[in-house]
Amino acid sequence: MIPYWLAFIFPMLLSLRGVSRRYVDATWIIVLVSFVIFAGLRYEVGGDWGSYFLLYDDARHYSFWEYLSRSDPGYMLLNWLSSRLGGGVYLVNTLSALIFFSCLIIFCRAQPLPFLAFAIAIPYMGIVVSMGYSRQVIALSFVMLGYKYLSEGKLRHYLLYIFVAALFHKSAVILLPLGIFYLQRRLALRLIGVGGFSVIMVYLFILDHVDLLWVNYVDAQMQSDGGLVRLLMNVAPSILLFMYFRKIKQTWPDYRMWMVLALGTMCLLPFIGFASTAVDRVALYLIPLQLVVFSRLPMLFTVTGGRVMLSRIIVSYYALVLYVWLNYASHALYWLPYQNVITLDIF
Repeated sequence: MIPYWLAFIFPMLLSLRGVSRRYVDATWIIVLVSFVIFAGLRYEVGGDWGSYFLLYDDARHYSFWEYLSRSDPGYMLLNWLSSRLGGGVYLVNTLSALIFFSCLIIFCRAQPLPFLAFAIAIPYMGIVVSMGYSRQVIALSFVMLGYKYLSEGKLRHYLLYIFVAALFHKSAVILLPLGIFYLQRRLALRLIGVGGFSVIMVYLFILDHVDLLWVNYVDAQMQSDGGLVRLLMNVAPSILLFMYFRKIKQTWPDYRMWMVLALGTMCLLPFIGFASTAVDRVALYLIPLQLVVFSRLPMLFTVTGGRVMLSRIIVSYYALVLYVWLNYASHALYWLPYQNVITLDIF
């Protein structure tokens, strides 16, 4: 468990102690390289290890177009390229980690307390999701970039990144109507956005029963079992958004987008009982809500002492999340012990 705690303590200290502006860029480079090595060169870590290793191995038996057509083409392309280069599953994982942590850092640096946002991301998004959902974590990476540009009012950039995300996991299409709903004030266009969301959601519910490609893989069971917990983790920041709505409205220029996502989180709760996998696919894309709310919440305090105290409470909460997951989650055994191809004999 020690490597996971070190991975969390590193950004936690950066968030609490701060970094001189002179060294910010260098610090982020060190963070990026460290976490790409940590997640990308893992060995037999993560619930999807066996299934995705078999998927990579299949690249030898199919032509380029046949292989891409077997599943999400973006992820299949990474496997095919790695197979031709002889990089093994480690090159696929390293490229996935590079994409994810690069996008995560870009997203975090757009927040007022970027290192706090990054520390919040590590216990679950950085450890569990990035090492356990190889396809969808890349989709989540581009979704985060989409959120960043949508918050700046750049709809075309948002739609582009959601399209790229869907190449790695088709469930990302659920977020396409968000751009219309967020930027358009006309009722008719908003209704089109809501209608589009509903149609895609129904499609994902049906996908629970007809997606045979991954039915025998570990990740399907993992998503279903942890869906409620992941959704409830998004409910907490959603409630805080509603509680502090007036103050947030005055200080967050992009508050409407996050309010829409918070409302979407609450609307998913009734469906968790009979469509847990579909709901969980969507809930993973809502995790950035935690980063935004909890990293911006201290800024609502005008007193520096209040900001520091709240930041400590927040990192303590996510330390508790990591502790509970490592010790009590039913699928944590797939992450333990942590092993890396560089340090196989150390941990």
